[in-house]
Amino acid sequence: MIRTYLSEEDQRTWDQHVSPAAYALRSAVHKAIGLEPYKAIFGQTMFQHESIYELLRKLDALKEGDLEVVSRNERMELIREKLICGLEGACKNGQRSYNTRARAVSFLVGQLVYRKNFKLSNAAEGFNAKLAPKYLRSVVRGVKGNSLYELEDSSGRPVGVYHTKDLRV
Repeated sequence: MIRTYLSEEDQRTWDQHVSPAAYALRSAVHKAIGLEPYKAIFGQTMFQHESIYELLRKLDALKEGDLEVVSRNERMELIREKLICGLEGACKNGQRSYNTRARAVSFLVGQLVYRKNFKLSNAAEGFNAKLAPKYLRSVVRGVKGNSLYELEDSSGRPVGVYHTKDLRV
């Protein structure tokens, strides 16, 4: 967010944009909970500057604690209930989205697989990672857990333990 306010030539003023960016994040309505994060924590709307608070106080637009119909504890309990419902709904939506894309994969010992190539570019060796193959041929040597497999290269040398997400058939 701060990057959008900075000029490409001079980035030394980044700290002047922290307060407005923090205000924007704290006062924006969160999709999952239907509230601003500040209101969810403190039970009231956030004021960007003290002068706004003072102006509302002079106009008697702010309710005093003893004059409120609903106590602060009751108001916070209502907010908590709304948060719980919103977060449970967001969790269910996330699960549904994840489960439609997730795939259960298992490999057998001795099976041919392709592992992701994590080698970085090295000018001294004359190696450019962008030009290298994305996946390298390997054989499953052993199973280390639900999603971890010990691999070896085609000559039988161990190459390490890899997660299922980094393997292809």
